Amino acid sequence: MSTRMRITASDLATKRWLEVDQQGITFYEGSVFGNKRTFSFEQIRCILVSPAGVLSFQVGEEVFSLAVKALGEEHRRVIEAFVQGAQRAAGMQETSPLPPPPSVNRERMDFKDAY
Repeated sequence: MSTRMRITASDLATKRWLEVDQQGITFYEGSVFGNKRTFSFEQIRCILVSPAGVLSFQVGEEVFSLAVKALGEEHRRVIEAFVQGAQRAAGMQETSPLPPPPSVNRERMDFKDAY
């Protein structure tokens, strides 16, 4: 991973983003006065991606979260880079953290034929 990769998940009131690079991650959350935090991969204790599309990670006793599009290619690459960096730092074998996206059947179906 030679460049920084970013997920942006802002809403009207709060700006949030997660940036992944070779050394670790930077997480930003804030409105008027933002809070930018940088963590090495060694500091990450746990990473979760919920079925509802929320990426959460734990550093020490703190948990940070942001909404993601886990099926979107861009967010998927960032999540995989994040998890693989944490796996390398923990001395674990790198695996793909997300199942492959479901294939979409675009074939037209006539509902009358279904009965």
